[in-house]
This record gives sequence, C-alpha cells and structure tokens, in this order.
Amino acid sequence: MYPTDGTFRCAVVHERSRVRIAVAGELDVASTPHFEQTLRTFLYNGFGRVVIDLRRLSFIDSSGLHLFLRYAEAARRADVRFGLMPGPPAVQRIFELTGTDVLFDFEPQTPHAPSFQWR
Repeated sequence: MYPTDGTFRCAVVHERSRVRIAVAGELDVASTPHFEQTLRTFLYNGFGRVVIDLRRLSFIDSSGLHLFLRYAEAARRADVRFGLMPGPPAVQRIFELTGTDVLFDFEPQTPHAPSFQWR
C-alpha cells in the first residue's frame, strides 16, 4: 500500500475545509523539491487548514525539517492554519532534537488510515 523501500510518495486527501497531505518513505534532500511543489499548490488554494500526515514517513532529514519550518511561516502569513500529524518515533526525533517540536501544531492521531492513491 505504501513504499517500504524508502521511495518518497505523497497523496492529497481533501477533507471539507482542510487538505491533508499524507507522505510516505523518506523525505530528504532528493525528495524535498517534489514535495515542495505539492505544498505550494495547496497552501494557496483556499483551504483553511493544511495538514501534513507524517504517520507513514520513515525518515526526514534537515532539508525536510527546513521545508516544514518555511511553510509553517508562509501559512501564518497567508492566514492558513498549518499542522502536522505526528510520525513514528524516528521521524519525531528530529523535531525533538532540534527543539522545533514546540513550533508546530501537532494534531492527535486518528486510529484509521484513509484510503487514497499514492502518486
């Protein structure tokens, strides 16, 4: 259903007044530009909230963290709420180690994963 080889994938799920972007695999220097295109598209499309679902992300490096920091600030300037759904412990660790966990609006995890197509 989602990549187990580290390949980065994202899927967009429209949920009423918000859009959730689910990511899977590794968000690193190679995949960040692809993901940024997706973020840019949905940050300015009239959704009141953009949420990044990290539950299936297996790895994130500093380029991914920097992207989240930049887009959290861009969302604030655009009056859009920007949030993250926490990922597995290995992913959450980068937020904790850098002290940036307090800068993000982390949503509670929902028990059921939605069905969608990875692209």
